[in-house]
Amino acid sequence: MKNLTGLYSAIDKRLKGGTLSVRLALANQVAKANPPSKRGVAVFGTEFSGTSWVGKALAYSPDVAFYHRPNGTNDLSAQYEIEASRYLLPSDDDGFEDHNLRQAFNGRFVGLNELSADAIDLRRRGDYRVLVEEVASFLSIEWVARKWAPQVVVVTRHPCSHVRLAQNQGAAESEARQLNRILDCEALRSGILEPHLDRLSELKRPIERSAALWAIKNLVAHDAYSRNPDWVFVKYEDLCQDPIQRFKELYEELDLEWNLGAEDYLEYVSSDGCQPFVGVEPLNSKQVNRWKNEMSADDIRTIMRVVEPFGLPSYERNVLESGGVALKP
Repeated sequence: MKNLTGLYSAIDKRLKGGTLSVRLALANQVAKANPPSKRGVAVFGTEFSGTSWVGKALAYSPDVAFYHRPNGTNDLSAQYEIEASRYLLPSDDDGFEDHNLRQAFNGRFVGLNELSADAIDLRRRGDYRVLVEEVASFLSIEWVARKWAPQVVVVTRHPCSHVRLAQNQGAAESEARQLNRILDCEALRSGILEPHLDRLSELKRPIERSAALWAIKNLVAHDAYSRNPDWVFVKYEDLCQDPIQRFKELYEELDLEWNLGAEDYLEYVSSDGCQPFVGVEPLNSKQVNRWKNEMSADDIRTIMRVVEPFGLPSYERNVLESGGVALKP
């Protein structure tokens, strides 16, 4: 490992000014690009659902090669909006959507944030699994599952929390554009969204449209779950109540190796002082009903009115009213 660390440092220093593609190609060559020997894991969710916390916490398992959003982060760019509103049926072929995800599920480096001596060593040994955390491809979740057969984990969060964060982080207009693109998708219009089109066309307010975006993306995931009962659904609110215990259970369910690194990380991210970058909230119980203190009763009722007709089991009317959490998808 010492020699490998030195080799990696030499590569990194030599190619600091090189192109991204050259650096990644050399790293993949050094790593011998051994494909993973174990079934991968894919963590999906909407924007602001907590997928980053979940992905990073699971990545502490020593046999995991972690990929943070290989198809793009939520930077409110036009390109991200295109990615996040793309819907693929399981039988579709799409080279654009396929490229980065195929690289990731095959264990190849696709971004500089994945590069390290430990990451190269893991791939050289070959006895590892890939963990992909993704939000941009959430609408195409079943397509991803068909292509690479990972163990799928879906992170859900209260729709009022989603709308609150979308408003606070200036994402409401971006989400409205995403919704417009989704409503132009013929496969969705003639399929799962057909019963909802008239009602969706009447939504004009930003909080209505953000709530509708949350509902549509979760509707697609729950519909796919009916055909994929081995998928794992986790609630952000459940994780907040007891992060270490809940993640221990999730580690066991996914056959990952629990360790002190994961425990230390969760103790940090559940502390009140944790805020590693703007807009990210600690993973603790104070976040569960924060929306109730920061949103008006009228706005909460509006979100409920938008979400309820979708019949999503995650957050039913009585659950929305009480601020509680349904336990099963």
